[in-house]
Amino acid sequence: MTDIPRPTILFASGNPTKHLIYRPLLEGMGFDVVDLSQACGIRTDTPVEDALTVTENAAIKAVHYRCAAYPHVFAHDVGLCFDALDDEPGVQARRWGGKLDENISDEDWMAYLLDRMKDVPDGSRTGRFIVGWALATGGQVHVLYQESAFRIARAPIRPMTAGSPMTALIHGEQDIIAQRQTVFNNALRQWQPLRQLAMP
Repeated sequence: MTDIPRPTILFASGNPTKHLIYRPLLEGMGFDVVDLSQACGIRTDTPVEDALTVTENAAIKAVHYRCAAYPHVFAHDVGLCFDALDDEPGVQARRWGGKLDENISDEDWMAYLLDRMKDVPDGSRTGRFIVGWALATGGQVHVLYQESAFRIARAPIRPMTAGSPMTALIHGEQDIIAQRQTVFNNALRQWQPLRQLAMP
């Protein structure tokens, strides 16, 4: 009996934290995962993520990197909404809606957040991840949206994962990667376009 080959999916991200979160999830669904550092024959320019929603930004990335070599592309975008800051920074989380340089270091970004939140009492240090996923496949782009709540500490409570200052601050499990995987796992496994691609 000939084994059915696993479909290959290009994960359109260079963020190391996203790789730690998503590669095991996608592999567990039955994909061979290639990231941007491994892919050959893809565009070398960076897409401009200037949309107003995380799903639109994810779609921009997925379409940007879809090509003959990689016809199936999975992309992700995430924003942050802090309740005490009137839902800042929103979609442009890294740049904080244009207030910060896009090349700001993880440490400086976290210091800015903690300074903005310094007078917020413990019970109000809440927020939401706004998450957008996009799958470009078969000439179509499918999107999915999810929100998940969190609370943040007044100082780092665990080591930071490169590319994601929030990993040092979120209350919950010590293994923040596993925590995020648990949140995302069911949604992605139930997302019909991704399921169909994984199990044709």
